[in-house]
Parts: sequence; structure tokens; C-alpha cells
Amino acid sequence: DKKLIVQIKDLLSDNHLGDDNAKLTINLISISGLLKNSRLRMSGGVTGDSGIGKNNIIEANIKHLPEGACIYVSSATQSTLEDDIKDKRIVAFKEVNFQREDGANKHLLEVWKQLVEGGTKSLKKDIRTGYKTSRFEEGEQKTTLYPTTEAERNPEAETRVIFISINSDFERIKKVNENTLDDFSD
Repeated sequence: DKKLIVQIKDLLSDNHLGDDNAKLTINLISISGLLKNSRLRMSGGVTGDSGIGKNNIIEANIKHLPEGACIYVSSATQSTLEDDIKDKRIVAFKEVNFQREDGANKHLLEVWKQLVEGGTKSLKKDIRTGYKTSRFEEGEQKTTLYPTTEAERNPEAETRVIFISINSDFERIKKVNENTLDDFSD
């Protein structure tokens, strides 16, 4: 139904002005995380300059997901992603820069690849037994969403992520500023 798409776009526009195609693409990626068949879950990377609204467009989408379906983090550890988020189908990061030497969450590249391509399978010593036994942890494939300022994409991410670019122009900046002024003048 064409009206449904327009309603979704309008709802997302309450929190993110412009970038309609990008908003709807991220929406489809986000709701793929709700699919029971984890192999059908997709992942998205939002690219653009700093301060352009990459986090905002992700937040505009994930706020409409069912409570508890998504976790939104600025950083994580490999063990946490492997062991502690089994009930989360969607993992959204505040920033990821895999290509930079000191890039945000660069240390998670290997576990992220597992999350988005089949899920994680890890064997490790069990802290609960004082490291005397091992345990096997298996997690489903996740939908991941992340913003990045990297102009050059990681070749290993290319086949695993749908990249969405957002840009700024004078009209968009003007709309955002007017909207902000309207909000604060109420």
C-alpha cells in the first residue's frame, strides 16, 4: 500500500528531516532484524560527513522498534557481543570506523563480520567455574546499523552491508535550523 510507505516516511520525518530514500532504506534494514529467520536479516552503514545526521537517521528508525529488540551502543567488547546479547536481534552502534588506525570500534571488525554473516560461535573458558571448564556460545545472525565518516569502505564490509550515503545542502540545513528554532520557541 503506497499510503503505508508515506505514513512511515512522515513518522520518521518527525525526527529526521530530508533523506527520505535513506530513511526508508534504513527502516527496511531495521525491520529485517525482526524476522524470525535470522539468515534474512540485513545490515546497514550510513556514510557522510561529521555532523550530517547519521546517528539521527538511525535513532529515528530504531525508536519505533519493539522494546527490547535493539541495543544501541557507543562501544562494546567482543565477549559481550558473543555472549550477552542473545535476546537482541538488532545491534546499533553510535560510530564505527573500521579503516582508521584508531577508528571507533575497529577492534570489533572480526566479531562484527560474524554477527552479520551467520552469527557467532565461540568456545572459551568459563568464568563461572573459575576458568576450570570451557563453554560453547552460539548467537544468531544480527541486523547491525552504524554510522561512519569513512570515505573509503572496508572491503570486508562491502559484501555484508547496504551502505546509505547522506549529504547536506543549504535547503536541508535551513529546514533543520528552522525546525530547531520552532521547537525551542514553543
